[in-house]
Amino acid sequence: MITRLCIQSCNSVLKIDKNNYEAYFFRGLAYIYLEKYQPAISDFEQAIRLEPNFAFSYFGRGFARVQLQQYQQSIGDFEQPIKIVLPYLRPFSCKILSAQTASTCGSGGTGSML
Repeated sequence: MITRLCIQSCNSVLKIDKNNYEAYFFRGLAYIYLEKYQPAISDFEQAIRLEPNFAFSYFGRGFARVQLQQYQQSIGDFEQPIKIVLPYLRPFSCKILSAQTASTCGSGGTGSML
């Protein structure tokens, strides 16, 4: 029942704003919950067209493709979020590396990690 309400709400939003990538994304999630994978893929593709840097749409499309045994196509869908998010993760990994180095080199191993 809630899933169908979600679809109806997304449909209402899309009548007003056809460029609302979030409505396509959430409707795609609702279709996945209903095991309607092809409509889910269509919605995720529309969300990707509208907002190519929203990593969750690629993940949703990849998940739906796995359910349809479209494994080769899903690989790219799972790689794309990594490409989108990786630049944001690099500063965190550098901070962790610096903290580890400082704790083992600078203070005899007793320093704080972060």
